[in-house]
Amino acid sequence: MTPPYFCSRSIMFKTVALAVLMAASCAANAAHNTWDFSYTGFLDEGSGEFLADYTISGSFSGSDSNRDGVLDKSEIFSLVLNGMNFVACAADSNANYHCGTDVFNYRIGGALQFEAGLFGYDNEGYSGGGYSFTSGKSEIDYSYSPNHYMRNARLWTDATHFSITPAWSGSVLPVPEPSTWSMLLIGMGFASFAAIRRRRAAPFRDHTR
Repeated sequence: MTPPYFCSRSIMFKTVALAVLMAASCAANAAHNTWDFSYTGFLDEGSGEFLADYTISGSFSGSDSNRDGVLDKSEIFSLVLNGMNFVACAADSNANYHCGTDVFNYRIGGALQFEAGLFGYDNEGYSGGGYSFTSGKSEIDYSYSPNHYMRNARLWTDATHFSITPAWSGSVLPVPEPSTWSMLLIGMGFASFAAIRRRRAAPFRDHTR
């Protein structure tokens, strides 16, 4: 028959292990994370040709700080499209130049929606250009001048393939928040208290015989 103190230790170990797993889960949900994504297959507006291999790739980093399962514009730190960060570039905007992310919404494990881009023009407004991307609709780049106008558009279709992969930012494991550590310590305290009570309540047996 298994001695009572072994049972107590086993129960304590399982309880502590469960508390550690819960703490790790909470830390993971609160940690900064990065998602890589891509869209492949677009309809060329000018030629009417479907570009099966045309790919727009990007990534974004953020934290679901309110733990509602959705990242909105206020919870992301970067949105990179084709090598340009459309969150960081907002700091460079001025009267003749605008760059930024106007709309962002990602339901974790579900749909991604955003509108981002840049445009600029000279003081008189005679020449300028820009680039914009609206998920589910189009990617457009254009330029104009008194003797020139150019517009290229790749349009979203039902055949456009969306792919997204989450990955931790960096190689360091996320550190639990203070509230998570408190939960862990409380769980360990309850486990220790239960083990002591069981040990005191168990009948004494001489295991040397």
